[in-house]
Amino acid sequence: MNITFAFPVPSLSGGCRVVAIYAQALSDAGHKVTIVCPKYKYGGFSNGLKRLIKRRFFKNRPIEHSHFSRLRGVNIITLSPDQMSNSDRYPSADVLIATWWKTVEWTQHFPVEKGAKCYFVQHYEVHDEMPVARVKKTYETNFPKIVIAEWLAHVMATQYGDNDTFLVPNAVDHEEFYRPENITMSPFTVCGMYSESKFKGIDVTLAAFSRARQIVPQARLVLFGASAPSPSIEFPDGVEFVLSPDRGELRAIYSRSRGYVFSSRSEGFGLPILEALACGCPVIATRSGCAPDYIRDGINGYLNGIDDISAQAESIVQALTLDDSEWNLMSDAASHSVKESSWMTSATLFERTLVRISECKAQEITAVYV
Repeated sequence: MNITFAFPVPSLSGGCRVVAIYAQALSDAGHKVTIVCPKYKYGGFSNGLKRLIKRRFFKNRPIEHSHFSRLRGVNIITLSPDQMSNSDRYPSADVLIATWWKTVEWTQHFPVEKGAKCYFVQHYEVHDEMPVARVKKTYETNFPKIVIAEWLAHVMATQYGDNDTFLVPNAVDHEEFYRPENITMSPFTVCGMYSESKFKGIDVTLAAFSRARQIVPQARLVLFGASAPSPSIEFPDGVEFVLSPDRGELRAIYSRSRGYVFSSRSEGFGLPILEALACGCPVIATRSGCAPDYIRDGINGYLNGIDDISAQAESIVQALTLDDSEWNLMSDAASHSVKESSWMTSATLFERTLVRISECKAQEITAVYV
């Protein structure tokens, strides 16, 4: 098949990583895969000014500093944002995959030769900082939807009357994320992902850690992220930050920690949850994304309410003060809970879903002309 992904600006986000994984898997399986994306962020005076300042120093930066940088055999077309809705700039295809609400707007009126349209839904993007009415309208389109989690399928069914979504769950790469035999545990250490997006809940994580440190003064929190914290951010005592760790460094962070702190208010999935579990790191999570599907409270981690700082703090204290035998049982349960998770399995299901969408569209077109 000829397959096209319409994607926003490439990045080091989890959503970009998932698209890169599927694009590579589809290409490796013999399909012709193209990703069409903007060269730079769209709209606004500040974005335009930043482009003028950085253009001569950071040519093609979005691709080079994204999960698309290592793709092999995948064609990447970069366009100016105003050309993203120009169907002439897209190749003919069997399937055209919109990957974000704005990509639905760009492609919804494309002719049939650009491919059977579908919507890869990795999050429910109804946030305060988004144009909510426009976002909701994209979920109302008749695009077949591929969702990454049960909760997204439920939202599409209950709020938009779409009971025919295709569920293709995310997975974890066990060759990258595992617990090395010679790893040394860092006493009183937990870890977490740093993001300044409000829905990621870093404020909850920091507040909970501060409370936990009042009870366990030796406590340390290792944060990691793709972007450095803003200068205005002041971390509590005991917090350190690691910028853009590679897979080996990230594996070590998870494996040396007694818990991974996940405090999101809203999350499409939460890939670091699976990565931490695969490394034998219990997860201290709010009920967001895939956490309720994977975390068994008190068995392989702790599960708390959204914005419940006290409960998150209590769980951090519990993870830090368990005796070694209790913690080892929890660690073993963590790694066992994602033992069957596989990107190969998910990629195969994604491929079969695209074939089905393409065939259904072909049958519709045939019926029109018969």
